[in-house]
Amino acid sequence: YEEPDLRAAVVDFVTGLETIAEMGARNVLITRETGCWALLRTDRHASRYRASAPRVEPISAVGSGDVLLAAFVAARLEGRSDEEALRSAVAAGAASTLEVGAGRVEPREAGRLVSSVEVAELEPVADRDRHHGHARHRREHAQHRARHLRGHVAVDRVGLGRVLEAHVVGH
Repeated sequence: YEEPDLRAAVVDFVTGLETIAEMGARNVLITRETGCWALLRTDRHASRYRASAPRVEPISAVGSGDVLLAAFVAARLEGRSDEEALRSAVAAGAASTLEVGAGRVEPREAGRLVSSVEVAELEPVADRDRHHGHARHRREHAQHRARHLRGHVAVDRVGLGRVLEAHVVGH
């Protein structure tokens, strides 16, 4: 059972992921204080995930989204699975909030936090729409919000275009 507000948030974020992917990004990460949402493609198959960060007492969150993205790209280039790459990335982002200074991270702290990161695979929005009658309005709202975020999307190409990441810093 999902609470209605959580279910609505899932529909909104998954719709946002899919809308940004339709703009041309192969993989999409939306970072939040609580972790990230991701749409990741392997060949022609797209998977959607929510990765939840462990609770920490942050000192500074400046640059933590950049650390998360860098750790994700590094893990993907090492050939790690989607779940392993997301765990590693979210742990690194969380660990970076324990440091003073943008983009700093202690690798041992990130390693300690990896096992506390929860990763859940999510259904595509179209499947959710069939089960929840009021999801159409939420989908349209999320699409509007994703289009609004278009100016805030940083896209990086890595490995001769094999990995295309859209990183959206959460609102």
